[in-house]
Amino acid sequence: MDSSSGVGVENYRRQKNFIKVIAKALNLGEQATRACLVVYSDTARLVTRFDSHKTLRQFESAVDRAPYLRRTRRVDKALEYAASLLRRARRGVPKVTVLITSGRRASANPLDVASKPLKTIGAKSFIVAIGNALDIRELRLVVDKDSDIFRVPYFIFLPRIEGSFPKHIISSFGK
Repeated sequence: MDSSSGVGVENYRRQKNFIKVIAKALNLGEQATRACLVVYSDTARLVTRFDSHKTLRQFESAVDRAPYLRRTRRVDKALEYAASLLRRARRGVPKVTVLITSGRRASANPLDVASKPLKTIGAKSFIVAIGNALDIRELRLVVDKDSDIFRVPYFIFLPRIEGSFPKHIISSFGK
């Protein structure tokens, strides 16, 4: 989740609400879908681990407590950290990364390099790209196909993709 200074407090809250809706749609729970949350700005920080919540409500509480970091946007740090977490995830289950970003990155590593470890472990990536200040060609380096990038013009429009986004993730795995 984008926690950079360009997001703003109200939009950060909107991202949190979006994540909670998506978690519910993906059937998050101890005996079902598992998730962890990473926030990023100039660094990436773990908010909740895959095994730190047994219920949707516990996950939602962790999302609510996610700190707003307010620094530069380093998408590469988020992708690299996600790969390190997914390497330790359960074997034999689909590995998914959802990147929420809202502006140009200030990254040391190109996104194709930063996302390579995710691809190596077989993770499928999806992006929620918010705003018009994004380099979609660059974000395209992270995903398998263009349809894996969901664009919304402003944070207030995140609810418009709350139904279609999780359905796209599920259908990507043939379910």
